[in-house]
Amino acid sequence: NHTPEVVIVDEIGTELEASAARTISQRGVQMIATAHGHTLENLLKNPCLNDLIGGVVSVTLGDDEARRRRVQKSVLEREGPPTFGAAGEMNEI
Repeated sequence: NHTPEVVIVDEIGTELEASAARTISQRGVQMIATAHGHTLENLLKNPCLNDLIGGVVSVTLGDDEARRRRVQKSVLEREGPPTFGAAGEMNEI
């Protein structure tokens, strides 16, 4: 069997690469990868890469739920599970 145990990728930068990373992850192969952005929020706003952290979708809450959360009725929520089990953000010192 030629299934790798770990795949290391430097700089996932396109939607195709993000999709390939998700496929590898779903097959149980451990993956270490980088995806570059100025901040984690920047990665969230990148439509090609936000799937790596579960994607983002706009949802409309009911009145009771919006009051309970103390937010507006339209909010952003994670669309699905993230590709990676852990993430780190590196900042300049």
